[in-house]
Amino acid sequence: MTDNSMICAGIDVGKSHLDIALHPGKARLRVTYDTAGLKALDAFLREHDVSRIGFEASGGYEWRLLAHLRAGKRPAARLQPAQLRFFAKSRSSGPRTIGSMPC
Repeated sequence: MTDNSMICAGIDVGKSHLDIALHPGKARLRVTYDTAGLKALDAFLREHDVSRIGFEASGGYEWRLLAHLRAGKRPAARLQPAQLRFFAKSRSSGPRTIGSMPC
């Protein structure tokens, strides 16, 4: 039996936008990586009662997001790309994105 009481968000960090996916569920969101987008991200996380957040280290683009999330109340983890690749390999034979991984 799977415990789906905790909602987790995976965020793919890009230079100009953030892609957010929730687990469990199929909720998705894409926002611009600016002040307005971060406000929309906060609203999305509140709306879905997200408990934890994970995102991939992305060549330095992730630092602003990390500072923003750490100022909030939800735990956020910056994950190394190698960690995610090994996790994906352990769970399936195909490639995965951070948004499709369970917390």
